[in-house]
Amino acid sequence: MKIKDEYFIKNENGQNLVKNKSKNIENVIVLGNTATLLFGLLKEKDCSQDEMLEFILRNTEISTVLALNDLNVFIELMKENDIFE
Repeated sequence: MKIKDEYFIKNENGQNLVKNKSKNIENVIVLGNTATLLFGLLKEKDCSQDEMLEFILRNTEISTVLALNDLNVFIELMKENDIFE
């Protein structure tokens, strides 16, 4: 999975918002800390779900259960909004 080139994160008023370079997104997408980390990773390279989980566990201090939950929510959100390539 990889984030499409036209999407980026902009910090507005302390919130990390997903933006599109070419158009306004109808729904505002606010990302938490884990999702922001994953978004940055997937802007750089294509990763599998297992690679994303390993990345979360290496870069945060949350349990595997919470990391899996955050990962599943993130993937579903990106798919629903057609943000993956």
